[in-house]
Amino acid sequence: SFEQNGGTHSVAGDLNLVATVLLDTGEVAAASATFEESVRMVESAVATRDVKEAARRGFLYQQARVALARDDTKAATAATASYCLQAEDKQIPFELRRCHELRGMVALASGDHASAIAQLGQASSQDPRVLFELAMAYRAAGKTDAARDTLSRVVNFNALSLPLALVRPRAIALLKDM
Repeated sequence: SFEQNGGTHSVAGDLNLVATVLLDTGEVAAASATFEESVRMVESAVATRDVKEAARRGFLYQQARVALARDDTKAATAATASYCLQAEDKQIPFELRRCHELRGMVALASGDHASAIAQLGQASSQDPRVLFELAMAYRAAGKTDAARDTLSRVVNFNALSLPLALVRPRAIALLKDM
């Protein structure tokens, strides 16, 4: 059956990708609804408790990103705190890096550029979206050379990556203006 062959998980993953594109292209309400649909699919699937917990943690991460896109720093801070509490409990390196990413993005949205730089510097350097956010933190802090260097890393990032496709055009445009 579809369920036994992992179809539900595959569709949930596809929905998560669609929601990511929607979020990064400014379709925040549609992204939020699609993230919710994705986690509901995992919740209803035949899956282990660990898989469902990971999906719920991933949803908290996405809720924080959605809140930031809505300029709702309070909701982003709350979702980040919940996500990080669970991530720190699990001690999964990928999730711990995402925790730094969210904390950095919340700090940037709050105008705390030093904390944003420190947190984003501990997030994944293999995620071009994180590098783009780090460049924005440097730029906001008035560190133009560091911002330019980091944007160049995004532009020259050498990997097949959906996040790269979403941030590279913005990085190119910003570099031209710097």
